[in-house]
Amino acid sequence: ASISGFQLLQSRYPDRIDATLWQKYGYCLQQTNHYHEACKALRMADVMRPDQYWTTLHLAQCHRYLNHYAEALNFFERAAQMKPDNLQIDYQQATCLINLDRYDEALALLHKIAYHEPDSLKVQRAIIRSYLMSHQPAKAAKYVTHNLDEPTYELTDEDLHLIAAVQWLQNDRT
Repeated sequence: ASISGFQLLQSRYPDRIDATLWQKYGYCLQQTNHYHEACKALRMADVMRPDQYWTTLHLAQCHRYLNHYAEALNFFERAAQMKPDNLQIDYQQATCLINLDRYDEALALLHKIAYHEPDSLKVQRAIIRSYLMSHQPAKAAKYVTHNLDEPTYELTDEDLHLIAAVQWLQNDRT
């Protein structure tokens, strides 16, 4: 209903569509998993008001959902400039960097996050995965030993896969 209402408004009164309406339209599209169309609408809002953190963040998210990691990274970097102490944005940047095979940059962000959130399992797993993907199994092994050998939680399938990968890459097939 909101989407069709916006489309009607746009067709009848195109000169009255401002950045806020483009944002709301883009958000409705994003929430209904129409990420490509959401990017277009959010881009219109961004052109009109490039200083809007909310728009920048949602553009980044939509591009990430579309697996457009380079574009997503650009918007996450802009969002990080607007809110430099937001560790969630740092994590999202790191995941984009991982998907772009830029592991050293991803690891730098992940270690920064781990310093502030030492108990974050998703960050620990991302660090181990990044070390493995960047062909540094010894560093991954140290991190596994430190974080997964005696966990305070029940190991997940992902944890077991990471441990197995580290052992395999180190030729420790015990």
